[in-house]
Amino acid sequence: LAERVGKAGLLAMAFLAVSPYHVLFSQEARSYALLFLEAAVVLNLLWDLREEGQRWKWAALAVAVASMMYTHYMAAFFLVAAGVMAIVWSRGRPGFRKGALLALAGSIALFVPWMKTAYQHTVLIQKGFWIPFPTAQIVGYSLSQLAVSPVPFGEPRHYAWAGAMWLLAIAAPWIAREKRLAVWLLPLLLPIAGEWLVSFSRPLFYTRTFMYVLIPLFVLVAIAIQRLPAWGRAAAAFAVFAAMVPGLIASKANRYKEDWRGCSQLAKRAGPGEAVVIHPWFLQRNVEYYW
Repeated sequence: LAERVGKAGLLAMAFLAVSPYHVLFSQEARSYALLFLEAAVVLNLLWDLREEGQRWKWAALAVAVASMMYTHYMAAFFLVAAGVMAIVWSRGRPGFRKGALLALAGSIALFVPWMKTAYQHTVLIQKGFWIPFPTAQIVGYSLSQLAVSPVPFGEPRHYAWAGAMWLLAIAAPWIAREKRLAVWLLPLLLPIAGEWLVSFSRPLFYTRTFMYVLIPLFVLVAIAIQRLPAWGRAAAAFAVFAAMVPGLIASKANRYKEDWRGCSQLAKRAGPGEAVVIHPWFLQRNVEYYW
C-alpha cells in the first residue's frame, strides 16, 4: 500500500503540473494561488502529524490555518473539512486530539486582530455582491472548468472528460478497496457544497475560491489509477493528461489574462494612498477600486 500511495503521489503531482486551471491562476498575483498553497500545507501537516506529533508542526499548522483565513474568508469551508479529517484521524490517539485542539486555539488567537475587519466585510457583502446564484448549469460548468479547462467551452466532450475525472475521484476509496481513503472526499466535496449552500443567502459560489479541491481530486484520481491493471494504469493516466492538455494550450493563448503592467492609474478622484485601476481588456466593465 505504501508503495502504491507513493507512486500515486508522483502521478498526482504530474497531473497538477499540467492542470490548466492551476497553471493559469498560479501566474496571477492574487489570493487564489496563495490559498491553494496554504491548503496544501495544511493537508501535508495533518498527514504528517498522524504519524508523529512534533510540536513545531502543530505550531506550523496553527499559523497555516490562520493564514488561510487572512488570505480568503471562503477558506472556512476547507478548514471545516480539515477539522473533520482531524477528528477522524484522532480516534484512539489522545496526543493527536490534544495537539489539534491547541493548534485550533492558536489559529483563533492569531486571527483575533482581524475579526473586527472580517465582520465589517461580511456586512458589506450582505448589502450586495456581483456573483450570480449557482444554478445546476453553473455548478456543472465550474467543476468542468476546474478539471479540464478554465477557458470558456461548451462541447460535450469537455463535460464527459471532466465528469469521468470527478467520478473516478469519488469512487477511488472503493476502487482501491481502502475505505479509509474516503476521508479525502471531505476536502474535495465539502468546500463546493458549502459555498453552494451559503449562496441561498448570498451568492458566493466562485470557482477560484475553492480551486484547492484540485489537490484531493488529483490525489484520489491517481490512487484509483494505481489500483488498475498495468495496461489500464497507462491508458487511464494518458487519458487524464489528454483531457487537460488542450485546455492548458488554450489558456496560454487566451487573452483573458489581465495585463497588469499595461494598466493605467487614474488618481483624479482617489484619496491619499488610493488608486483606481483599469484593466486594458475590460475597459467596458472591469474597473476595480483598491485601497
